[in-house]
Amino acid sequence: AGSRATIDRLLESPAHASTRELEMAAQLLRGRRVMWFDPSPANNELGRRLLTEAVRDVEEKVPSPAHEMLVEATTLADAVGRLDADPPLDLVISHWGHGQAPDGGANGAALLRAAAVRRAEGKGTPPIVIFGGADFEAENRRRALGLGALGFTSEWPVLMSLIERTLGQSPEPR
Repeated sequence: AGSRATIDRLLESPAHASTRELEMAAQLLRGRRVMWFDPSPANNELGRRLLTEAVRDVEEKVPSPAHEMLVEATTLADAVGRLDADPPLDLVISHWGHGQAPDGGANGAALLRAAAVRRAEGKGTPPIVIFGGADFEAENRRRALGLGALGFTSEWPVLMSLIERTLGQSPEPR
């Protein structure tokens, strides 16, 4: 999901913090907890950098209490285990993947299926947004939405819009 060069360009751009999508997403991320699920530590680091730097830009204007905004998971078992986090997660951003982990199970489809089982058992699950590659995006989007994802994108600006739309409908953090 996204290349290092793409993220570096976004972070180095003088306009990155002033774009409506990034700024609105950052404002809504303040005080929230998000899980970033990807088997690639490099992708996790890129997501952490973009989101935390965006929130930091907003925090300089209006500080809020410190918290661990972004938690990371690199395996399906870890991601499913974190769905019971305390304090609870407000959003999950998951890569799509196709059995990229050695166990073949670290992908967004598997996480969405696990979330559906949890909901059927009466357990709450945070909204899940898929941030995947552009290859076969239309087909993968249909599959992800059919499995319960709130959105699927391969583009950072669209991810920021999905964060804004999803968290904008959630109650304000305490």
